[in-house]
Amino acid sequence: MFNNNIKNISIRKVKQIVNSLVKYIKEDRRHVYSIVALSRGGLVPARYIAEYLGVRRIHTLGMEFYESDCNAMDIRTRKPFIYQAVTADFSTVLQPCCVLIVDDIVDSGESMILAKKHVQGCKAANIITCSLHFKQKSTFIPDYYGDIVPNETWVKYDWE
Repeated sequence: MFNNNIKNISIRKVKQIVNSLVKYIKEDRRHVYSIVALSRGGLVPARYIAEYLGVRRIHTLGMEFYESDCNAMDIRTRKPFIYQAVTADFSTVLQPCCVLIVDDIVDSGESMILAKKHVQGCKAANIITCSLHFKQKSTFIPDYYGDIVPNETWVKYDWE
């Protein structure tokens, strides 16, 4: 089935959204100590956010909804799973500093929920979340997001 509801997002648009997110994070006086980027979609926006906020510590949390059967066939799983954990100990991150979890889009919300639980398990006391986009149907609303996307829309970024 072909989806006519594709929203193409350029790098230029991503940078505009990131600028807006960073502005709101700064206005809220959030002091981001470290960023956790959800791989793969959150890597590019996390890099831009880190640059604009002056954050030097970026961790990668490898997570996906698809399993490969080694024949180039991706099979969607029912729940997201972590294939690369964050091993940092965030217990030394003192208030008002926080850990920021970044993804490109929050669709169902399950990945961000799992990511937040995982980072809490790394002893992070103050966690905030952000994404470039999130879908209306999501069970999780990020603390910061660029745009709400209709459920039937497929968002395609330049790096895909």
